Amino acid sequence: MRRRIFIVVNPTAGSPRRELLAAVLGHLRAAGADITLIEPDQAALASDLVGNACADHDVIVAAGGDGTVRQVAAAISGSGRPLGLIPLGTGNVLAREIGLGSDPQGIADTLIHGRITEVEGGIVNRQPFYLMVGVGFDGRAVDLLDQHRKRRLGRAAYAGPLLRSWWRAPDEFAVTIDGHGHSANWLIVTNVQHYAGNFVLTRATSIFKPGLKGILIRAATRADLALRVWALARGGLTTASSPAVQVLDFETMHIAAANVPVQVDGDRFGCTPLTITDGGSRLRLLVPTPRPAAGPSRR
Repeated sequence: MRRRIFIVVNPTAGSPRRELLAAVLGHLRAAGADITLIEPDQAALASDLVGNACADHDVIVAAGGDGTVRQVAAAISGSGRPLGLIPLGTGNVLAREIGLGSDPQGIADTLIHGRITEVEGGIVNRQPFYLMVGVGFDGRAVDLLDQHRKRRLGRAAYAGPLLRSWWRAPDEFAVTIDGHGHSANWLIVTNVQHYAGNFVLTRATSIFKPGLKGILIRAATRADLALRVWALARGGLTTASSPAVQVLDFETMHIAAANVPVQVDGDRFGCTPLTITDGGSRLRLLVPTPRPAAGPSRR
């Protein structure tokens, strides 16, 4: 049993998510856990506090969305301490990927008794990521997102930025993948199956399998882009054979163009130029322990 638990809470988590957090904390305390809770307002402060906590705690927990997970994971890199999740974000892609739901008892059980699995992400401009990088359409939407509206409205806050990003003329940029030239209007590099919550981007990869996928999307007009977004919403962006979408394995990817907006694990990441490499950021992650299958009933 893991008893010494250090929890980093995203201070922007709204009140409904605070109720989930309070319920999880209640189950942890009832199980005898010793909890340290911090809610830092600066990423640098969080990194220092988390790094110092690794020696004295059994597990470090990110209570927030996927951006909080990336921040905390980077802080514990190389410590050997496992990372646990309390999903308080809007999309919670990593939680969906590992099968962690929103049941407070199940989350607490995973933190205390869950199994540890090692996962591997990638490196973007010398910084680790574990889920995805978006260049172009979704990068611009995240850049336009009002964080205060996101806190109040959740997913609904993305509607305006997505429309504004779509209305703008699509970006066009060159991509060099392992020395070979390509072109794209939108690029997604992914380490997972899910995208923006419960949408399925591709079945070709998983957080539990090594290797990134680069998804090059060509959409030279707004109408083309709308078709690609609709295909993504229906789970068919990468499944239908189309010259407009190309899925590639790679080791190194480079975008030399300047000023194309970028999102990493759902957060703003500035703009291109960008270099992405596969591997190099490993993480010990707590995942739910599979429930035993029900045996035959007895009469």
